[in-house]
Amino acid sequence: MGSVEYFFKELGKEISLNLNSIELRYIATCMHFYKQNSITEKIREAAKKNESLEIKAFDIKPYPTLFRKIILGKRNILDYFESMRKEGHNRTLLDQLKTISKANPELKGTESFKNLVKHVYDCTVWVGKSENGKCIAWSPDGKKEVEIDTTYIGKLPDGKYFTIHGKSEEGKFGVRIIENEKTISNLKKLGKFWKNIREECGI
Repeated sequence: MGSVEYFFKELGKEISLNLNSIELRYIATCMHFYKQNSITEKIREAAKKNESLEIKAFDIKPYPTLFRKIILGKRNILDYFESMRKEGHNRTLLDQLKTISKANPELKGTESFKNLVKHVYDCTVWVGKSENGKCIAWSPDGKKEVEIDTTYIGKLPDGKYFTIHGKSEEGKFGVRIIENEKTISNLKKLGKFWKNIREECGI
């Protein structure tokens, strides 16, 4: 019997999504290796203009992890990206890295595996804070100063926490100002999960 994922393409054409501007910012800053196309450009433009966008789930196919989550019922995109629960974006990426590493120990040290580790590192959602003109981030390998691309977030108010996702030549993308203390606290735990996986998998 074939996998139900065989039908994901057709199912995706039936599911409509109405994405708000914050959700679009997270998708727009996803790091993937597919060529840009009309839908990726449409998402980025809507995110920059702070607009919402109605699309089909199938249009998210260039972002395979998110596409699979949507088909399987994860429709709260904001919660998916900002959650540190097992089904959230960060834990999903980390768990996939762990599984691949354990299943294929011979890959460690190869360029392909190094690129995968770098991709997971850069594509996890971080929390940052603007302090006296500097941006401090709680990254996978600890608290550090980072350069922020403000394309989507605009000017960063001093003393405010914000989320970070993906990167450009200008720096890590700022996504949105965040005030929920629980979400901030949970995202600060990213380094702990990253450390555990690196130690467990020897990467």
